[in-house]
Amino acid sequence: GAEGNIVPQLFASIIRSFDMGDWDAFRKSYKQLLGLHSIIIKYNGGSASAQRGLKPLMNALGFPGGAVRPPMFPISATDLAAMVAAIDELGIPELGGRR
Repeated sequence: GAEGNIVPQLFASIIRSFDMGDWDAFRKSYKQLLGLHSIIIKYNGGSASAQRGLKPLMNALGFPGGAVRPPMFPISATDLAAMVAAIDELGIPELGGRR
């Protein structure tokens, strides 16, 4: 999914822990991924496309997200700040120093 653009190391850790049979690590990483996915969907603003929230989020995290193209418009600055705060609470290591 689109989350792989933001947390590729988390995706890799899910695969690696599954292959190694490290179920505690697998559950922890998968829970973080599901949390990230849920946050992106929650702050998407009801659009069928996650781009309204994903592109601004990527920009806020220091990734090249680009601009949301018409006819869509980005989520509000308030929602973006709440989205980033919610993602910070997930404690995903690779996002620790992005901003």
